[in-house]
Amino acid sequence: MTTTVAWPPAKNVIRGQRMNGTFGMVRNHPNGKVVFVRSHGARGLQIRMAFESGQETLYTFYAHMQHMSVNKGKELKQGEIIGSCGKSGNATNLSAKEDHLHFETRSKAECGLRLEGRVSPLKVFGICPLHHPVAG
Repeated sequence: MTTTVAWPPAKNVIRGQRMNGTFGMVRNHPNGKVVFVRSHGARGLQIRMAFESGQETLYTFYAHMQHMSVNKGKELKQGEIIGSCGKSGNATNLSAKEDHLHFETRSKAECGLRLEGRVSPLKVFGICPLHHPVAG
């Protein structure tokens, strides 16, 4: 699968404008193929995608979504809508203004605890949206 990687959302707001609200210490989308869509546990409505970056397969993971508009196996194109931000799972008690998207880039489909298997999107995208806002 050959892909062009693009920043996930057209516009992003970093929760709390803190670095740990970006890609690291906390408990957007490239072209690719949907590996699963599910509603499961603390992370609520979730989508996982596989995509090629250079010579390796990476995965994106989206959680706490309100709505999903893709199914397992769907081949996605850049700019295609996969769902909407929300407060599903353990985020249901957040205020209405805190709808959000939990986004991870992963080196393997199933990750362990903490940061195991997670890859900073900086490796793929080359920028941190906290310091260099991305707007469409």
